[in-house]
Amino acid sequence: MVKRIGILVLGDERWAGGLYYPIHVLQTLQLLTHTDRPKVYVFYGNDSAKLNILKLNLPDVEVIAYNQTPLISTFHKIIRKIFKIDFITSSLAKKYRLDYIYPYNYNAKVRGPVIPIAWFPDFQHKFLPQFFTQKEINHRDHYLATFSERVHHIVFSSQTALKHYMKFYPESKAEIYIFKFVSSVSNSLPDAESTKNKYQINKPFFMVANQFWKHKNHLIVIEALHLLNQKNRLSFDTVFSGKQDEPYFSEVKKLAVEFKLQNRVHFIGFIPREDQLCLMKESLAIVQPSLFEGWSTVIEDAKSLNKQVIASDIEIHQEQLENMGLFFKPNVSAELAELLGRLAETGDASRIFYESFHNRAVESAQSLLKIFKE
Repeated sequence: MVKRIGILVLGDERWAGGLYYPIHVLQTLQLLTHTDRPKVYVFYGNDSAKLNILKLNLPDVEVIAYNQTPLISTFHKIIRKIFKIDFITSSLAKKYRLDYIYPYNYNAKVRGPVIPIAWFPDFQHKFLPQFFTQKEINHRDHYLATFSERVHHIVFSSQTALKHYMKFYPESKAEIYIFKFVSSVSNSLPDAESTKNKYQINKPFFMVANQFWKHKNHLIVIEALHLLNQKNRLSFDTVFSGKQDEPYFSEVKKLAVEFKLQNRVHFIGFIPREDQLCLMKESLAIVQPSLFEGWSTVIEDAKSLNKQVIASDIEIHQEQLENMGLFFKPNVSAELAELLGRLAETGDASRIFYESFHNRAVESAQSLLKIFKE
């Protein structure tokens, strides 16, 4: 019997992971054979999510509003918090006769025979607590310690995250899975020259495609560029995409100004995904300096574009890139500067060959299918 699955797409440009992750899930499900492919219902939580879903033009997928109105949404949020029962999701699951709903990250019970499956990307709050308020840490810890009372299945995006979960919650009785998503990149990206002109990019450039949160570690890139500039080795520009209304953005921009790098860095804001992928493809290489990740969409995009990645040598990046990445210590700007300078000076840095998208995607699809066949 064909399974009926509800996919929740509740993120937006502020939480890009909550937007792009379920989109990766949707694209992966399309890679399954018609025999294996479940019936999919997509529930969107905002206009940005709806727009990105409709762009996919997925066949045989129903697209449905998750929150009817802000008032109803607020009411159900209060009910969910007080009574630990999710009436919105329960109602949708009953109406569409869902077997599974994913990714379901509320610490509340969903009524009926539907199986809610949680997704937890990483344990940053355990390793970098300085980037969280105590309230946020308490909320995450409470959720992880008690969610198995209401949600009995959890998916991790990496072996690294699973290892961390077992370390911190060894008594967990939850059913555990790993799904390493793969980025699907369109064959019809925007015209390269037009896109570069659109963002006023006219020199060879490296690309940093992270949101402006402190753990993304943009400052180390600015410091590395400063070192190269001091040695007259700054022969390239660097492009930073991401929303600019986070307080950390001001820190990054201020340091760039202090080091007189305004003419060598481009802050282009949160741009359409197709434009971002186009610029990544045209870059010398992708820089991923994060202090912590769950399973980096940026790196998966780079792999699908066959682009070199210069990444901080944290455990998850090493798992994701294996021996195909160029690594630097995330707090040593000189190491990053040397990699940037060497790649820029030796010419094309993108001639590497990851495992084919087809092989990675099929493996990813099969691991996802196993989750929904339990």
